[in-house]
Amino acid sequence: MKIGVIGVGKMGEKHINALLELKDQVTLQGIFDNDINKSQVISEKYKIKSFPTMIDLVRSVDAISLCVPTKYHYELANLCLDEHVHLLIEKPITANSSDAEKIVEKAQSKNLIVQVGHIELYNPTFRLLMELLKHEDIYSINFNRLNPAAVRMDFPEVVSDLMIHDVYLLEEITKGDTIKEIYSIRSPKNTPHGNDHVTSILTLQSGLICTLTASYLSKYKKRQIEIITNHSYFDVDLINHTIKTIQVSSHYPEIEDIVSQNKVSTINISAPEYDPLQMQLLDFIQNVKIQKQPKVTAEDGMISLSIIERILAYLN
Repeated sequence: MKIGVIGVGKMGEKHINALLELKDQVTLQGIFDNDINKSQVISEKYKIKSFPTMIDLVRSVDAISLCVPTKYHYELANLCLDEHVHLLIEKPITANSSDAEKIVEKAQSKNLIVQVGHIELYNPTFRLLMELLKHEDIYSINFNRLNPAAVRMDFPEVVSDLMIHDVYLLEEITKGDTIKEIYSIRSPKNTPHGNDHVTSILTLQSGLICTLTASYLSKYKKRQIEIITNHSYFDVDLINHTIKTIQVSSHYPEIEDIVSQNKVSTINISAPEYDPLQMQLLDFIQNVKIQKQPKVTAEDGMISLSIIERILAYLN
């Protein structure tokens, strides 16, 4: 199987590194970027071919990893699908859900795999959390995704860039449940780009309450999930790959009784470490080879994007 990478910025270079590690599974045929100088530098650095035009690359591969700014996703995804090439598209799938729906329909009509790069799904700590939640009745979920100020020139707004990760994780945790209401608020402070700090509260049909906070105003990087269940509390650190869980062995009418009778146990769990991007790409490669629908389909990406649009609509 032959694959190419379109877009060799920070994320594109990460894809190149991961694909070269998977050389026993796939051949990295080459790269393309509109910035010819940047493409040439990356070509020389990794000793891979830089194609003179995008269409030349697309016509020489079975699949493309699309690592360009979101505003180009729809146009370039269409180009690849028209050439019968499978796609891994970095999140979000497109700039709006209307375009995403057209990509979904075209991929289905051509029987092509389109996978969306919601990489946190492959985070080993999140996979372990899903195992721990199998026999839990969830009451509430709280996500915190904090970053120092972005340094990218195209400064993305925080909901589409950061919060979308946790929207998809929420969809994964609560499969079968649907969002009933959305409330969102942004920081009232006069920040440079408007949506720099946003908190959203989502209520689901089951009654589950979920809070998502995404910020560019933090002084440090944080990826946290807190979950309260019928008899446990989980504090998940997706960066350091640890899960702290406090478990209650039986039901007591008062929390004071639980603590005083030593019925609370605290367990710190370390998840196995591996490269989520490499796992995501390997999954994509295998899906293409056996024509299997991926964990995150184009339709899944469209649903996550539609939730993001609802959050942004509330803010506006």
